[in-house]
Amino acid sequence: MASGTNNPPEHSSSTATAHSSSENVATPPADSTPRAAQPFLAAAATPTTASEGGTAEQIILPPASCAQLEEILAGCRRVVFFTGAGISQESGIPVYRNDDTGLWENVNPEELASIASWRNDPAPMWAWSMLRARTAANATPNAAHQAIGRLAADGNVAVTVVTQNIDDLHERGITMFCPPEHATYPALLHVHGSLFHFRCTDCGQPPAVAPVIPPQVTARRLAPPVCDCGGVIRPGVVWFGEPLDEEIMEQAATAMRLADVVIIVGTSGVVMPACQLPLIAHNRGIPLVEISPQPTAFTPLVDVHVATTAGRGIPAVVDLLLADAPHATPPPPVTGTADR
Repeated sequence: MASGTNNPPEHSSSTATAHSSSENVATPPADSTPRAAQPFLAAAATPTTASEGGTAEQIILPPASCAQLEEILAGCRRVVFFTGAGISQESGIPVYRNDDTGLWENVNPEELASIASWRNDPAPMWAWSMLRARTAANATPNAAHQAIGRLAADGNVAVTVVTQNIDDLHERGITMFCPPEHATYPALLHVHGSLFHFRCTDCGQPPAVAPVIPPQVTARRLAPPVCDCGGVIRPGVVWFGEPLDEEIMEQAATAMRLADVVIIVGTSGVVMPACQLPLIAHNRGIPLVEISPQPTAFTPLVDVHVATTAGRGIPAVVDLLLADAPHATPPPPVTGTADR
């Protein structure tokens, strides 16, 4: 899959496209007829307290909604979660797109998230990255992150997580139940990179010693560390004007092609080219389930729209998957763990 020039996670849309040599994953033509979505108001259901599995408050889905999901999830052995900033919002990390509190409403993304600005003056961007990394490090994985860990640890479903997020809440939520050395640890693909991975701007190599994230970040300018080669160390995230990692995008595309179901969570569906990944599954007739309090660009295409938050919807969906999971050795994940 060609990566295309990307906008950072949930920043803004662009005209870049993602495609595979074997299939076109561009947006379906306007005259195509998408499968009708089946929305429901999960918020009207009565929540229960956490079971002994370690998850937070869960939601009981209405019977009709459970029937819709049970039909889709029955027999699923390869599950792909496609996640965006909304899944981490309940952990206290601001989303990127919100009229009042979105990160891009309060800063100039061209100044703090572009390769051109970095090359011109890296100090403001390093301070901004350290602030965001500290915010993420202080956050706790919520019930959604943990539920994915429960599903992986069960061992009966092969799990792949394709995330646009640059925090590490997926890693920490999963390892609460399924350590990395576990045979069923999920493939975890950060298509926009990670705040917790670093490399040299010039030579591209990781630093000999990883930078320490300050306990507090109040300065608007911080000098980034210097690589042994003399180059400046940068965060391993995708900025404006940079392409996505081709290997990771290929792995994500493969996961979409081979999935039994794709569960879309917490994303606006407009960030190119990553937003085209679920279309690979859709164009192959693979069911899409969306968990989002509000409609998104994906909603007209999905089979079921779960109108609730990630922290309530994902545990409910995972419980359905666990209840139906065949008690046999699952197929191996279709992708390996990779980060930019």
